[in-house]
Amino acid sequence: MKKACSFLILLFLVIQSNGQFKTVRFEVLDKITKKPVAGVTASPDFAGDSAVSNEQGLLKIKVPKRYKDSVTLTREDYFPLVAKIISVPPGNAITVFMTHSPSNVDTLLFIDNIENRLAAGKVYHFYQGNRLDSVTLRLSDNKILGFTDSKGEYVVAVPRSLDSLNLFLEGYRPMKISSRSHGPFGLVPINPHDSDLQRVKWKNVLSISPMELMRGGIGVRYERFINNRHALGLHTSYYFFNKTTNILLQDDDTDWAYIIEEFDGIKLAPFYRYYLKKNAMGGNYLEAKPITGYFYFPGRPDSNENPYYFWTFGGGAAWGIMTIKHDSHLTMNLTFGLQYFPMQDPQNAYNESYNTDWWYFLGPGSIVEIKFTLGGLF
Repeated sequence: MKKACSFLILLFLVIQSNGQFKTVRFEVLDKITKKPVAGVTASPDFAGDSAVSNEQGLLKIKVPKRYKDSVTLTREDYFPLVAKIISVPPGNAITVFMTHSPSNVDTLLFIDNIENRLAAGKVYHFYQGNRLDSVTLRLSDNKILGFTDSKGEYVVAVPRSLDSLNLFLEGYRPMKISSRSHGPFGLVPINPHDSDLQRVKWKNVLSISPMELMRGGIGVRYERFINNRHALGLHTSYYFFNKTTNILLQDDDTDWAYIIEEFDGIKLAPFYRYYLKKNAMGGNYLEAKPITGYFYFPGRPDSNENPYYFWTFGGGAAWGIMTIKHDSHLTMNLTFGLQYFPMQDPQNAYNESYNTDWWYFLGPGSIVEIKFTLGGLF
């Protein structure tokens, strides 16, 4: 009986204690990036349980029910923020924005100042194309505004009247850039490797398409870089060992459909590519191409019909990605695209029973075209 009474008294005290508090929710975001900020602590701590924001930037704090003042939000690399407690619908959070305070920065300009604006951009290795972190952004008097992150990106506040910034990184030549452009900007090493210097001279890519062997052809591609973002080339497919022929009998064994799979031919597709990355050859690209081809189909085996020859024309567009291994000539290229490349149907010359669906599925005229090539840069 005594244990039961003690439990009820304890439960009453807990309920009474909780009834004196209300839960206030905050959503803590970075003022510039608008991304969640974890590890932010709220004070004062009324309920004796430290409140810290999680990976989603959500923070819960218990305050007295009648408390309508403010709490202070802090994290080591952010300026303290005094957040006022306001009424929000149940389950909702008060959204607050904290300003980053980077270490070893001589001066910090606040975007809150009406005389300032944001400057953002990306910095990369001029020869290799990889992004550079810890690049210092400075004013003309060498005062530091900020640094690039692990992705080579920066976001800093600058005076609206400022037109240029300076980039500094040990081992690289200093660079003056526009504060109104996003770049990307390429830093040149003071002592570049011989392979980097040689790589700039490589403009040609020669590769083969192993997937086309499945359709009985050999695909060879040549590409020439005009500059880092523009390239011209030619993809050639030569079909010469498609020697499968089938006669498909119908249910009554009296009718048949002759499936054309035996053919020879050549397909030519000159193309233009626009690479989306400005900083280096390779990467994602968009491709456009006209297509032409000349094909030969032998006569039907059960007749004396003449062989069938035809030219055909079409076009296509694709998205792709090319990877070029650093310090190597090896390239890999994967392309996904659509094409229109009609077959000049031999059924008009032979018989209406010809089935040519394969031409538009896995054949030369496939509407969805996927190509993978391996090659070398030279």
